[in-house]
Amino acid sequence: MTANFVLSYQGDLLAGVDEVGRGPLAGDVVTAAVILDPDNVIEGLADSKKLTDRRRQQLAVEIKEKSLFWYIARASVAEIDRYNILQATMMAMVRAITQIATMTMMVFWMLRMCSRWMPRSRVILMPMA
Repeated sequence: MTANFVLSYQGDLLAGVDEVGRGPLAGDVVTAAVILDPDNVIEGLADSKKLTDRRRQQLAVEIKEKSLFWYIARASVAEIDRYNILQATMMAMVRAITQIATMTMMVFWMLRMCSRWMPRSRVILMPMA
């Protein structure tokens, strides 16, 4: 089931962040952050689990070409072992957002648990109710 939400943000830039994959039994956890260009719409963006592998690959190329900013970040196996997979994921998300947070923006973050790793001055964290 897809959750419906309304975002009343009126600023210039809006960043999204998510894990790229958290299912592997070994290896780093990888996250990506992106600021899409509202004047250069990418058709077909959807939950990656609902897309074919071929379509995911096509969209990855298109996102990198058409987005204003994008960044891929990781948390290491050592960080996963030290903090746990959830906290390591949040760390990687913050790393990705921090790299693209050079302009005034609001980060719409669906996971409230990120606050432990969030720098206090660079972005605005708006948790879902």
